[in-house]
Amino acid sequence: MNVVFSKSAVQFTKGTPKEYVCTGTSGHKTHRGFCAECGSPVSARADLIPEIRGISAASLDDPGRLKLAADIWTASAQPWDELSSTLPQFETTPTPEELQELVTH
Repeated sequence: MNVVFSKSAVQFTKGTPKEYVCTGTSGHKTHRGFCAECGSPVSARADLIPEIRGISAASLDDPGRLKLAADIWTASAQPWDELSSTLPQFETTPTPEELQELVTH
């Protein structure tokens, strides 16, 4: 699970992630960041929405403080995924405007 932040709010404190670049569902490049030491996924960014960064919730010091804002990519949800009945849901990638709205709330 990724947590979405404005680009200006993200600062890595121990090195820079090694990136793997691929084509995302939008047809634009997606940059997936991994720890250069152990290979753990730590970040994601998309050329479609350059002002937003995704950070792996598991890489944060205290992920328990997070509050969910939306369920994204619900079209590929597994049967055991528990989707919220009260949060906004997006079957695929939200538009840049929708993501910006989620980041600002």
